[in-house]
Amino acid sequence: MDPKLVLSPRKQKYFKICNLVLSALGLWPEHVMPGPFFATTRRQKHILIGWLVYFLLVLSAMVHYVTQHLDKDFFEISELLASCLIAAFAIPHLLLRILHDKSYGELFKEFYDKMHLSNYRSHDDFTMKILLATERSSATGVITLTTSVVIAATFYILVPIFINVANDAYFNRTVNLEPVLYLSTPFNTENDVRGWAGLSIIILPVIYATPIIGSYTALSFSFFVFHLRGHVDILKYNIRKIINPSVVVTYGYEKAGQKFEVVYTRYTEEDEMVVSVQLKEIAKQHCLILKFRNLIQTVYGELLMSIYLFNIVGYCLILLQLTRGLSQGMARYGIIALILLAQMSFFSLSLDRLNQKLNSLTTELYQVPWPAMRRRNTQTLRCMMLMTQKSTRFTAAGMSDVSAPVMISILRTSISYFVFLQSVDNN
Repeated sequence: MDPKLVLSPRKQKYFKICNLVLSALGLWPEHVMPGPFFATTRRQKHILIGWLVYFLLVLSAMVHYVTQHLDKDFFEISELLASCLIAAFAIPHLLLRILHDKSYGELFKEFYDKMHLSNYRSHDDFTMKILLATERSSATGVITLTTSVVIAATFYILVPIFINVANDAYFNRTVNLEPVLYLSTPFNTENDVRGWAGLSIIILPVIYATPIIGSYTALSFSFFVFHLRGHVDILKYNIRKIINPSVVVTYGYEKAGQKFEVVYTRYTEEDEMVVSVQLKEIAKQHCLILKFRNLIQTVYGELLMSIYLFNIVGYCLILLQLTRGLSQGMARYGIIALILLAQMSFFSLSLDRLNQKLNSLTTELYQVPWPAMRRRNTQTLRCMMLMTQKSTRFTAAGMSDVSAPVMISILRTSISYFVFLQSVDNN
């Protein structure tokens, strides 16, 4: 057992990394939880607004460039639009933090103080197993996703540099320089190396911050979902631990000349008290799970809708770059395409799995020997059954379910658009 995995989240190394990155991006809820030394509440607001203004300015310059170059061929236009969508990808994530400031902070505080499995009051072998599996998944996610986005951003920058080197564009003013991103600027970036370098420095934060904002928002979401699923597993385990009735009652009766014997079980007075305590703890834990699940819905609902819409439009354009750009397209957009697909798949499949686990609680409760209970405990159990039978569908902004079938439909739509655009390009 790795002792580093059973520490409170504030003491774990990978949580500290997430804390630092989110604070640098203005996404840490400093108003409810302390962050790094530079992340005061006022500074966090300034950092967040600064990033948002920066992204909007870059995006507006890119859109202006597109409107000024509509005479380019179809493939070049599609590449410009793909770049605009990638640059715009971070904006909904930043708006999420602004629009849901109170709920966003409450979600993080609830997670760190209550929902993280290290806060569970009494650990046995089963809960410890769930905790360690959850923490290993979270730590692996941080390492894998951080490495992937850094590699993807680096390749996105290196491809145009290699093209310029191959064309001798840095030393030959008659050859246009390939920019990292296309956007309108007041200085010459096509034939002037200094202008090209200045533009590259200006847009460098966009290239790295965009995937980092998206990936660390997804990582925060994954922490919440992983630990919430762990709580559901522990809740099911606690339901199975409800003690069985210990008294066997037998009585006989005679009817129509035949003798019958009835055997049933019931709880003793002491057992009823134990069961009452167990049911109250289970009900309390279930309410905590539902409250946290509703917080996730409030904070991430609109963001999931924006991700779905982005994948419908953006994924077909990225696929077009992959098929037309050959090795250059694969190097520049290959990892980005995989990250976008992995992000949407994770959101959809993880929430689908969570809903399945929540819906299975009713089946677990039906296995409890409720006929042996007295009226008070039976009523408590009945209320819990009614609560577990309520719909737990997770929706994207209340308009679409977040589930595997919806994800597959979006991928089909993106591929259909891609085939259509490819046919238009060929014609």
